[in-house]
Amino acid sequence: MSLFETGVVDLITTDKRLGRAQLDIIYPQSWGDQSRFIESLGPKLNTYVQFIKSGEMERRYPATAGLDIVITIVCPERPPEWALNLLSVAGGKLKRHGIDLRVRIEA
Repeated sequence: MSLFETGVVDLITTDKRLGRAQLDIIYPQSWGDQSRFIESLGPKLNTYVQFIKSGEMERRYPATAGLDIVITIVCPERPPEWALNLLSVAGGKLKRHGIDLRVRIEA
């Protein structure tokens, strides 16, 4: 699964020690395809927010109940400035729903 499969949640993990549920969005390629990233990010984040806000996440994964929620973009390299700006705007919108947005680089 990846960012481009906009109707699915890629990965969910919990960290009881940190008190958070983490939902990963996998971006498995370099940052050259700006238009594809931009057109996929909104629908993918909307899928995640709906999954969380509808209660489906807690119904399917009861261990996530009551935990802080973090959506993490997992990518192989540091995002370029244009992507960081877009993610900053998206993160501000998610924050209104009580959701943090982060980036994790995994080579």
